[in-house]
Amino acid sequence: MNEHVKFYGLDALFPKTSGLQTVFNSSAEFRTGIRKAMRDDFFVQDQGMSDKANAAIRSLSSSLMVNWKTSRTGYAAFTALFEQHGVSGLDGETFIQTLGALCGEESHGSLIDITGTGRRRERHSWHQDSGLERFTVMLGFPPESNWSGVGVFSHSVKLSHPLRQDGAAGIIIQWEDYASTDVPINTIGRPEYFEGHEVMVYRDSDHIHSAPDETNRESVWRFM
Repeated sequence: MNEHVKFYGLDALFPKTSGLQTVFNSSAEFRTGIRKAMRDDFFVQDQGMSDKANAAIRSLSSSLMVNWKTSRTGYAAFTALFEQHGVSGLDGETFIQTLGALCGEESHGSLIDITGTGRRRERHSWHQDSGLERFTVMLGFPPESNWSGVGVFSHSVKLSHPLRQDGAAGIIIQWEDYASTDVPINTIGRPEYFEGHEVMVYRDSDHIHSAPDETNRESVWRFM
């Protein structure tokens, strides 16, 4: 798994910052605050929908996709949150752009907060998000503070060769469209979340991934 998927700690990604990794793992209020700041800084209301519908889309209980490359507020909500929790040497723009930069030179610019489903068994649906030679970045939000275990990040399988793309490049590719057999159990990587292991990076064209056997998280962010 570690040969094909890279993991980073928040302290390693933000070496000039004090307190980020510690407070991220020790404070549920801070982690939820990051998810709220994402909505405050990036969500653009759909003028064709009612206020009630927009509020439902923006809710922390709903998965939300935004563009991480631009912020209508200048990343102000993130910056304010860091200051409130004593995280020094970090502003919102640096936080988001550093994580997004792990996608590489070419990136789609999408960030989705995939909300947790509680602790429950999941049906696997092995797929690629685009099939392109681009990196996907995940930031995990564990289900509770000072926690370690599986179920935060997606499970992943390293492919021997990229899947053939019969359709338009950049579309979601389902494993079931190419194979009639299940993925062999011994090929599945089940990444563990722990402090210093908050960020996961893999190249989409080289892997198929799925929800974990059992989700166990508040949410997970996916940058593309």
